[in-house]
Amino acid sequence: MILTLITKVFCAECGSVFGRKNWMISLGKRKFWQCNNLYRIKGQIGCLNNHIDEEILYENSWTTSRASI
Repeated sequence: MILTLITKVFCAECGSVFGRKNWMISLGKRKFWQCNNLYRIKGQIGCLNNHIDEEILYENSWTTSRASI
């Protein structure tokens, strides 16, 4: 499923591609997607769009793909 999402999730704010990232939490890794322009220049915040949790992204993409069949 991840391969189908690569380069297909775009930021509504700046138009850049979203990338998959991990946060380390006490229960392991939390996987999410965020705009690749968020930290384009080190130390400076670029795009102000929020991240999307991977579970929510998959649920929405699965619902959308099933609806189009």
